[in-house]
Amino acid sequence: MRKRLVFGVAVVVVAIGAGFAIKVGKGASAVPAATAMAANAPDAAASDVPLDFTASEAARPQTLALPQLVEFSGPLVAPNTAIVRAKATGTLLSLDVQEGQRVKAGESIGRIDVSDLQSKVAERAANLAAVRTTLAQAQRTHDSNIGLANDKFISTIALENSKSALESAKAQVAAAEATLSSAQVALRDASLVAPISGIVSKKYVVSGEKVTAEQQVVTIVDLHMLELAGTVGTQEVARLSPGMPVTLKI
Repeated sequence: MRKRLVFGVAVVVVAIGAGFAIKVGKGASAVPAATAMAANAPDAAASDVPLDFTASEAARPQTLALPQLVEFSGPLVAPNTAIVRAKATGTLLSLDVQEGQRVKAGESIGRIDVSDLQSKVAERAANLAAVRTTLAQAQRTHDSNIGLANDKFISTIALENSKSALESAKAQVAAAEATLSSAQVALRDASLVAPISGIVSKKYVVSGEKVTAEQQVVTIVDLHMLELAGTVGTQEVARLSPGMPVTLKI
């Protein structure tokens, strides 16, 4: 009896090791172990049921180009910006604008004491009048000498001398006119006038200060067009092109 029991246990072990399950009982037979395990699995029947999806649960795959975004930041600047500078040295008598105030092109925004320039203009105008008188006298003398030379009352040398005096007087008049014109231009430019229409963004001086030529007085910006000045990485420059849509967040 002991020998038979040992032999029966050995048979069961060998059969399971070979991948078979032995059914105990009358008419028992050996079946594959994988088949037996699958039959005992709880989801065996459910795995054979086909899956159904609704239209909202499924989508047809499509080939699309992914959008490329380049993000950067920077300040907004007004390309149309003008700096009003003093064109003459003097005391700023008045500055009639404030920061944030809107001005129009050609509008007077302040006054500088230009007494020195006014004196120069008056002096050069008087000098011009004097040389014009000299020119008129030289012209009369030369006209008279022409008649005397034709009548042989004066020599040719005397006639040439009067002609030279006349040309010199003409040159003096031209020089006086040029100096007077430059003084008048300096006087006109000394007035503070807005060169463009826009908003006063900054004041550099106040009334009563002594200003010098080319000193900054105010800055005027035209906000009708603004530009975003930013820095883009070198690896993203190739992705930029003219006409690309841009979204700003201020």
